[in-house]
Amino acid sequence: MRRIAPIARATVVVLGAAALSLTAGALLPAQPALVVAVAAVVVLPGWALATGIGLSARFDRLAVIAVAPVVGLMAWIPPLAVGFAAGLQFDVVLALLALETAGLLAISRPFAVPTRRLDAGIAAVAGLACALASIQWQETLRGDLIFHLARVRKLLAVPDLSLSAMSEMAGGHPHAGYAFPLLHAVQAGALRLAGLDATEGYTDLVPAMAVLVGVTAFAAGRALGGTAVGAAVAALTLWATMTGTRPTLGELPWPGRFVFLIVFPATLLAIIELIRTPADRRLQAVVSGGALVVAIVHVSYAVPLLALMAGAVAVSRRAWAGFLGMVIATAGVAAFVWWVALHGYPEPVIGEGRWQRATSDAFVFVAGHPVSLNAQTITEHRVGTLITVAAIIPLLVWRAPKLAFPAALAAGVLCLVAIPGLAPVLNATVGVGQTHRFGDAIPWPFVVAFLAALAVKEATRRWIVPVGVFLAVMAAIGPDRVKSFWDVAPSVPTTPVAVAAVLAAGWYLVRGVRALPPSPVQVMVIPTVLVAIALVALPDPSAIRTVSKNLVHGRPVGESVGMPAELVDWIDQHGGTMPTVLSDELRSYRLGAHADVYVVAVPEVRTRANPASNPEERRQDVRRFLAAATPEAERLAIIDKYAVDIVIAPAEHEALIDQLGADPRLQERLVVPSARGGYVIFSVR
Repeated sequence: MRRIAPIARATVVVLGAAALSLTAGALLPAQPALVVAVAAVVVLPGWALATGIGLSARFDRLAVIAVAPVVGLMAWIPPLAVGFAAGLQFDVVLALLALETAGLLAISRPFAVPTRRLDAGIAAVAGLACALASIQWQETLRGDLIFHLARVRKLLAVPDLSLSAMSEMAGGHPHAGYAFPLLHAVQAGALRLAGLDATEGYTDLVPAMAVLVGVTAFAAGRALGGTAVGAAVAALTLWATMTGTRPTLGELPWPGRFVFLIVFPATLLAIIELIRTPADRRLQAVVSGGALVVAIVHVSYAVPLLALMAGAVAVSRRAWAGFLGMVIATAGVAAFVWWVALHGYPEPVIGEGRWQRATSDAFVFVAGHPVSLNAQTITEHRVGTLITVAAIIPLLVWRAPKLAFPAALAAGVLCLVAIPGLAPVLNATVGVGQTHRFGDAIPWPFVVAFLAALAVKEATRRWIVPVGVFLAVMAAIGPDRVKSFWDVAPSVPTTPVAVAAVLAAGWYLVRGVRALPPSPVQVMVIPTVLVAIALVALPDPSAIRTVSKNLVHGRPVGESVGMPAELVDWIDQHGGTMPTVLSDELRSYRLGAHADVYVVAVPEVRTRANPASNPEERRQDVRRFLAAATPEAERLAIIDKYAVDIVIAPAEHEALIDQLGADPRLQERLVVPSARGGYVIFSVR
């Protein structure tokens, strides 16, 4: 009887979470409903796995919730892998996940560390603040979101899961960037549990993920330097997502944003605790699992995570087993991606994917060769990154090694992008298009928050005037002059600082010095948060005005890319199960986000990591089909080649429409008017 009771309780919890998600989807607006659903498909499995392996003996409840985005995605991997291997439906995968979660909850262990009420309150405020702010920054359905939504729809629509079935192209092969759609599956699971249409609800996932941003940022900062540092990290992270040339708060469903803003901090929390207790196998598993999750979501993003871990290991000379586990996990995923998506297939031509050329606006060139990212690309004119770069060496050498660990976390990623000679290696492996993004992974909010806590700790009345003068000078300088400095000094000081950081790590090794995570900085929370925000906000008054305006009125965004409802309805009624549509490249790309279809070809920019599907040949076939001069026999051959079910042609091409209308194999015409001339739709006999 004692064994049955935990299983019964766990089953009730899992079924209750599913029922609550369905109820929320039926009664609440989409955004709050998806907060409940994301908690059910991410936090609950993560909680179950974390407590099942015994992390509850090491962490308090808040820390377990913070690592749940990583551990929860780890919990998704086995049932999703079974689903793809056995060709199951997605709903069966959800059922397997529910069984796994219930089983782990049944063996979960009690918590040994209580959660402070202050910490729980700050985490709740941080999550709520991020969620509310994200509503005003929420992106519309366009650009890369269309690509990712199409994969979510495939997961929910295909009768049998397979890696090839996730391709947007009929008879296509896996996409190297997203060969195993882990994050897409989690998003599909949340939409399914809430009972929401994927197209209508996909962008409404933003607030639910924003909650995770606030909680993970606070918990990771708390692990680094205490409660005040955690609160400052959460505030700085939110500020960073609302400012800059590319505000990212509304793009959280994108894999890159999800990884850098949620998975990285959650994994960093585990890394910090692993450095403190390197023999803890539970933490070793979480750290290695974090690298596994990142590599599966997009294998290139694991490279800066490894660099971050390398910085921590270099100065602490601990946690080598965890670092090795991360390397093995990343290498395993890279080998899997190469085998299923790239091996034996033609390489893209120059100008596509990782073979595109490096340019001087992003790289420092020597003798015509790129040697490193330039400082402008690394910092993107972010004041917080500038402060971090300037503080790395002082923190490494001042009172060494007491203050070195936070600087080492940032130095690891800085070395990755700024040490001469690494950029060509990265360009030849993960690609130019990914290399220039790695500067985003520098954890500057953690360094700036730590500096703010130190400033508050050491502050006295004598500091009021100097600090006031410093902030006034920073505000007077303004962002434009800072930008002009980086424009004329593209490699200063990032490369010298990176080289000096490597030398400092060597000096630590020679001297036998070991830098460990610092003890909590005992300072007041509100002054620390205010100082941290002042450091990055006052030098850029325009950002303050922009954030204030957007919080009230919402950030201006482009129009959502849609498809006429009558076109989608006609496909649903006449196309059957997952029909193949032949249309022009751009319309085909957009159609995948609105209807459950395969297409023949999509734009070049969307196929750079998909050489196995022969994308250029497909585009040429579509262009020939839609050309009025193409013979009927050639059109019929293209239809047979791709097993086309539906043809969509632009109505303004009257000669083409007349030819298609005369073809006995094309029937069920539908004319859909639009401002740009409209479409004519045919079903293939």
